[in-house]
Amino acid sequence: MTQIKDMILKEIDKVGIRDGISETIVTTFSSNIANAAPMGIIRADKNIKIRIFKGSDTYNNILVNPFLTANIIYDPLLYVVSTFSNLNPSEFRKKDYNNIAYYPLVSSVSFVLFECRNIQEKISLLTADLIPLHYEINSNMIKAPNRGFFSVIESCIHGTRYQLTGSDKFLALIKKHENIVNKCGGTREKESFELIYKYLERTF
Repeated sequence: MTQIKDMILKEIDKVGIRDGISETIVTTFSSNIANAAPMGIIRADKNIKIRIFKGSDTYNNILVNPFLTANIIYDPLLYVVSTFSNLNPSEFRKKDYNNIAYYPLVSSVSFVLFECRNIQEKISLLTADLIPLHYEINSNMIKAPNRGFFSVIESCIHGTRYQLTGSDKFLALIKKHENIVNKCGGTREKESFELIYKYLERTF
């Protein structure tokens, strides 16, 4: 296992998970039902961790089945849907690694299958060390950064915080990101932003 981890860590930059917090869509499953949710993978050199808020499907799944797949995704619409709802089952593909079933996303550019170790449950969240087991690179797509794409991701975060707190300050932040999307985003980013509004059921 240590040899596999060391080998994958040498390659993990190619997958797209680098130092800092990499925004991914994490897939987990329990009772053969797959779930997807945007989550940050925290990497500091060779140490990789995750923090998961209590009460989420990801949280509950990992307690039952301590494996997750971090998917590198360039489609902003998938970030929005997986933040506020459930992805269509057709978005997942079932795979197997050493008798471990896992469900990467069909549209992932790359993904890493992790085992969760040293799981600790705290008051409001779960933390775990992530041990890489397997990875695949599905596309060598080169894509320049688009500020609109990142504004969609930020707005998803603000949207969930608005749903939790009802604070209008998060709506104001979303509005600022809407301006960036309108200025810098492409058609997909603009469609994604409209969907955020529909999920929040609020007219700005």
